[in-house]
Amino acid sequence: RTMHISVPCSREEVKTQDNGDVSKYVVYDIHINGTFHCSARFSKLKDLYETLKREFGPNAVGDFPSKTFFYVRAEESHERRIMIQRFLQLLSRSRVIINGTTFQNFLLTAQSEVQRGPESEVSIDVLLPNGSKLPVTVLTTHQSDDVLETVCLELGLNPDLTYYFGLFLVEDLSCAAVIRQLQTFECPYVSLQRADPPNRIQLRRTYWDPIVEAALIPDPIALNLLYTRALCDIDSDLIHAGPSAARLQQLRAAENRRGLVELARTLPGYGVESFGLCNATYPDPETKGVLLLDKAGLLIINPETGREVRYEVGRIRQWRTFNVDTEIELEIEYHVENPLSTIPKMIWFQIHVAHAIHIAMCIQAMIEEHVRLRDHRPLRRPADRVGTFKPRKQIVRSHDMAFLTGSPASRTGSDQSSSRGVAVSLSTLLARSSLSPSPTLPFPAAAAAAAQPLGRQEKFASNSDDEEDPDSSAFYGAVVAPST
Repeated sequence: RTMHISVPCSREEVKTQDNGDVSKYVVYDIHINGTFHCSARFSKLKDLYETLKREFGPNAVGDFPSKTFFYVRAEESHERRIMIQRFLQLLSRSRVIINGTTFQNFLLTAQSEVQRGPESEVSIDVLLPNGSKLPVTVLTTHQSDDVLETVCLELGLNPDLTYYFGLFLVEDLSCAAVIRQLQTFECPYVSLQRADPPNRIQLRRTYWDPIVEAALIPDPIALNLLYTRALCDIDSDLIHAGPSAARLQQLRAAENRRGLVELARTLPGYGVESFGLCNATYPDPETKGVLLLDKAGLLIINPETGREVRYEVGRIRQWRTFNVDTEIELEIEYHVENPLSTIPKMIWFQIHVAHAIHIAMCIQAMIEEHVRLRDHRPLRRPADRVGTFKPRKQIVRSHDMAFLTGSPASRTGSDQSSSRGVAVSLSTLLARSSLSPSPTLPFPAAAAAAAQPLGRQEKFASNSDDEEDPDSSAFYGAVVAPST
């Protein structure tokens, strides 16, 4: 699934009416994909439950805590909070429900109400692949698709190519680490206001297989975006130039965008995302290295030994994330060869890495893209959206392409620092890992060697009928990956 949801706490709020009367009520903080999304009163959640029950039936939405005649204070609402969390987690396992209008509108409205202000026009700086800033005027209530379409229209991109790209929350102006992709149920302005101060929003590609770029290269704006991203990946050592380094330099000096992109697509490392140092429990209990993702799956490269461990996406059956203390774990069920039997052997292993939820969402996106390409289905377009969205009128209506491809020397101040590579530098990570110890996993080595789900196999399984630890939240990737 594409949603990790939890309700970690409840709290009491006080509201003063116009006539001076004071009322108290309890709100429940809802966290989605590892970050705070909104707060909701019990009555709002109850209305959501009743609406979804009418739409999808009682079996689809499960149980919901009953309403009481007496006021329930925040410190007394633990059991009710756990039931609400289980209710929302059950919803998150149904793609039909979470992508439906009712649930999406509930999340959008609830997030907007957190700001406690009227709808208004605001300016958001959206970073491009090379770190340049593109200011766009949007409404505080605009959802992610609205802002994305506004950005692509401002750039002059062919509207049919809009959803080859997406808006991502990144850690800072360097764009060195991606936190997550902004989802359709979010208002980017509100999410940015709730995020850590250094966080920014960046336009990045959402596809994994470079074969889809055949539709992008003929468009000059899309080509510029691919070109700037390729330059950043070359500078950050994700793309290994090798013998082609001299030719790449010639194409770069001549600003031959198409030639450089087409050459870069043939080189190792093109289309790869780096997620920094990690520690996995398969094939060895402590498999350490730098975690990379590409269209084929996950790859761990050990910087000390040079060993490479590949986890093919076609062998991944399902995956899940869990809250463990203040960390989030990623567990994957994986098909391994079984020389003693013709029956496939499935094992669970863990990967301890920063931004585990974003990695889980990337795995989901890879599999969905694989299925879409296999079935020859087109990517969605703005014209496919329900309803009509009209982007806000922008103050500046055009941009010179030098704005996208200008050299760092032509910028000053913070823009200079933002022109650095958008990906984590592989050489920097390798050097760093050789100087400092790799992170260790809080997993028993003996259990890891047995490739079992370490103390939770009895609690969590692949279906929605399992009993869960009431204070943990599970994000299940229950889509079966297509075989390769």
